[in-house]
Amino acid sequence: MKRLLSLVLMVSAPSCGGGDPVGPTPVPTPTPDTRTTETRSTVAILYPDGGMGYPEGSPSVTIGGAGLVEATASFTPVVVCQFVFVMCRGNCRFSDLTSTSGPGPSLSVQGNLSPGTYALLLGANTGSCGPVPSRGVQQPYTVTVKHP
Repeated sequence: MKRLLSLVLMVSAPSCGGGDPVGPTPVPTPTPDTRTTETRSTVAILYPDGGMGYPEGSPSVTIGGAGLVEATASFTPVVVCQFVFVMCRGNCRFSDLTSTSGPGPSLSVQGNLSPGTYALLLGANTGSCGPVPSRGVQQPYTVTVKHP
């Protein structure tokens, strides 16, 4: 009888501190990033005025859904300049996303964009470059874009 009583007390006794026992706190599962990552590479011609020419056409990316876009232009500067990276639509009169100026080797932009096709342009601030031949110099670069 004594054994039965102690077994009953053990089974019905509350855990330390009284009340219902609390299990481990569940850890939320991170949401996977379902955005698409695309890469474009090109060679632009950097001219003495800081302008860039694209003999094979400017690189672009088509974004299918509205949302957060992150893009990085990576390059090895062929001359000392303050470069800028721009994402823009249409005739590019206005920039949709513009990086801060910098010497490289990478410039990034981030922001929410609407669906559409965006040019991925590298340029240099006027007057910020060291000597550049009048015919220009080739400036290769690669852009990685993460988008919806």
